[in-house]
Amino acid sequence: MNNYKLTRSPFSTDIAAMAVQMPPAFSGQKLRGHLTHPSFRKRWRYCDVDLSRVVSVEHPGHAGSTWGTLLGVTGSGSPLRNVRDAIWELEREPRYYLQRKRKKGWFFYEVEGDYYLECGLHRTVVGRYFLELNGLPPIVHRIGVMSLTAQEWVTGQQQALERERGYGLLWDEMEESEGEVPR
Repeated sequence: MNNYKLTRSPFSTDIAAMAVQMPPAFSGQKLRGHLTHPSFRKRWRYCDVDLSRVVSVEHPGHAGSTWGTLLGVTGSGSPLRNVRDAIWELEREPRYYLQRKRKKGWFFYEVEGDYYLECGLHRTVVGRYFLELNGLPPIVHRIGVMSLTAQEWVTGQQQALERERGYGLLWDEMEESEGEVPR
């Protein structure tokens, strides 16, 4: 038996059923993908994030997915693996998305007003649906954000691509010389 206490809330938390019955306009919007970057020499600040401005996710398996596909209510792609757990957390504590407390482990890069998710994909998807389906602005508070110029972003993406290619060459060389890639 768990020790969790369900919080009574004036908000609807059955977001999957609500999204099927009346899909929000953003359900069909596709999210781009981006590479993980090398460390930027800037600091994270904690501020409000407008989830309607999220344009890209770091997870390569979800690049090109729609919001609805990630929640598991539309499309033919794969939903997030543990999205049901994230919805259960929403049902347990819906005020999490409304509180002005600092949210740990949820980070975005902000480039010219758009947000590129670094960490917190489940919370981003569930949070946007929860807020918009309840008629609230899709804004979450005290999220880690690093603001970058477009040039800094492009340079970071180029460095990440070079790093990935470098790893690819290393694996290819190991495969040629040893016959197998260690797993």
